[in-house]
This record gives sequence, C-alpha cells and structure tokens, in this order.
Amino acid sequence: MKDKVRKVNSLHREAMELSDRSFVARRYGDRDDYLLYTRMALEKEAAAADLMVDEDIEPTRSVLHRSAATLAWRCEEYERAKRLIYRALAGNPPTDIELELNDLLGDIKLALSSIHLSEKHLRLTLDGNDIAFGRAPVKLLATRILSIEDMLHATANSPIPLYYDAVGAASFFVDLTVSQESQQTLPGFDNFDELVEPLIYSLDLLNRGRIEALEKKIADPRQFGDFVKAAMKLAPDGDSISSVNLQASIAGSVQAITFERSQDELSAIPIPDAPRDKIMIRPTEKPVRKVGFLQRADGSHGSVCELHTNTEGTWIIEVDEEIIHQILGKYWKKRVEVEGQRMKRTRSLKRIFVANLASIREIPRSPDQTSLLLK
Repeated sequence: MKDKVRKVNSLHREAMELSDRSFVARRYGDRDDYLLYTRMALEKEAAAADLMVDEDIEPTRSVLHRSAATLAWRCEEYERAKRLIYRALAGNPPTDIELELNDLLGDIKLALSSIHLSEKHLRLTLDGNDIAFGRAPVKLLATRILSIEDMLHATANSPIPLYYDAVGAASFFVDLTVSQESQQTLPGFDNFDELVEPLIYSLDLLNRGRIEALEKKIADPRQFGDFVKAAMKLAPDGDSISSVNLQASIAGSVQAITFERSQDELSAIPIPDAPRDKIMIRPTEKPVRKVGFLQRADGSHGSVCELHTNTEGTWIIEVDEEIIHQILGKYWKKRVEVEGQRMKRTRSLKRIFVANLASIREIPRSPDQTSLLLK
C-alpha cells in the first residue's frame, strides 16, 4: 500500500507540474502548448486515479478523479471525462466534491450539445425594497438579465446568450456565464474579456452621463439606441430596486460598476432614429415551419417578402439580400413551405429568418386556396 501511495503522489505531482505549464501557455495564448501539456497532465492524473479506483480512501480517490476529469474536459475529451466522473460518483465522495463533479458533468453535457460556457463570470448584484437576503422577484431579475443580454448584443454586434451559474445572498446576486460557439472555443480560450469589458465600459460612460463618448464608442445609431433602452431596464427604479452592480474579473483584475442612473433619467436621453427594418431583432430557440403564399410586401415593415397563411395571417420573411431576388423570381405568388427561425422584436410582428433558398419549397395548391393570392 505504501508503494502505491508513493506512486500516486508522484504521478499527481507530475500532473500538477504539467498543468501549471499548460496554464502558462494559456496565458500567452499558445493553444498548441496548452493542449500538449494538458494532455500530458491528463495521462499522469488518470494513471493516479486508476491506481485508487478500488480503494475507499476519501477524499483522495474522488479528488484525483475530479482532477483527471477536468483535464479531460479541457482537452475536449468529453466521453473520457464523463467516465471519470461516473467512476468518482460510484464511490463515496464528500458532499462538496460530489457537487463539483456534478457541475463539471453539466458543463460536459452542454459542450456535447455545442454550448460552451466561459469559465469566468459576470456577477449581477441587486438590492432594494423587494430584495430579501438571497431572494429576488423572478420578473425583476429576469428583466435585468435579459437587458444585460441585449446590451452585450449591442456592444458585441452579435447575440451572446447568457446562462445562470450561481445564485446567492448579498443582498442578492446571480453569476452569469457567456455561451461561446463551439468552433471558436477551447476550454480556457474563451473571449469572455473581449465581450464583457466593452459592456462594463459602455455602462460606466452611460452612468456618468458621458453620452457623446458613448455615442463614439457605439457608433451605430441602432446599436446605441438598443444599448440605452436595455440599460433603462437594468437601471434602479427607485423603489423595488435601489442598487444594481455588475462586476467581472477581466485581464486579472476586478472591474465593477454600481449603476446609479435611474430609469427616469435614462428616459430623457435622446435616441437617434433608426430605420424600422434596422430595429434589433433576436432569434428564439425554436425553428418554425409555415405554409402559405409568398408575396412581395408593400414595404411598410421594411421587408420585401411576406407569407400569407390560412390561419395565422401574414408572416414577414427576413432573408439575405443575395437570395431575395432568387426567392421572388422562383416562388412569387406560389404556395410554399418556409422553414426558418422565429425572430423576436419589440413590435408584435410575426417574422421568420430564412438562411438559404433550400429553406423554401413549393407545395401544390388546391383550387380553393387560390383565393389567398393578392390581385
């Protein structure tokens, strides 16, 4: 047994030394060395865990398995990481280690669905008359989290989904992680800093009333308007919510802002007019499929393509400019099935985003359906 313990300790020590080298490589943005040293550390730590698999010595057994599973996750060897976690959970891990194993398992399951979360967090802290120790009304919390998502969209010029990571007291806080696209992500190489720093900086400008500087920072009038409108939803209302704080660790230091501008103050900020078809829209999670007659729109909604259905009225079809003429030329006034992504926006218009020509196909119509055609 002593020989086994010495071997386990030696393997673990070597694994940690290699892991330290991988973190240095990550700090300098060297993906190849990061993966090389992480994989070498994984083999050492997995070997140490294998030696302890039949031993009921805790927390050593579960800690080794958790460490090996984490290294496998960092290498994107997700199935191997899952096996190590299940083997650890089959023993008698202490409660805190068990929670960490399940947290890691959750990250792996998301990664297998091409959802990769940032390792760092953006913390939102609320205080006010409606905030108890560790408790907050769902509507007030959800509205402010969605407003942060909208502001990230405005500053990053791209939808950035947020995920709850932890909720706690003080008076109330929630940690949010950023979802990354799978092809852009390797654990430890997310672009959290590049996404979150402009958000905090822009919000600080707005909080200090530096509107001209904010307009220079967010030059697009539509995005500027979207940012201010979202900030109004985040801001204290002076009654239910009296304090809103955001903080994150960026480039090794904590950046934080206590947002003090009230909703009434922000409502007085002039927002530049933007074309109606440029108002920010957000995709929902669910794809949609609708059948109807494809028509050229009258331009009142900023679109040139509409789908007239039997039971759901008119749907606005959003398409890329490169294919709009192909669609109208091939399917105008024909009965078609349209497959795309439902779009959200501030107005109650029903909109579908269609990515390519293959998402539309003609369906033969019966004689009584011709009445839908516009003359």
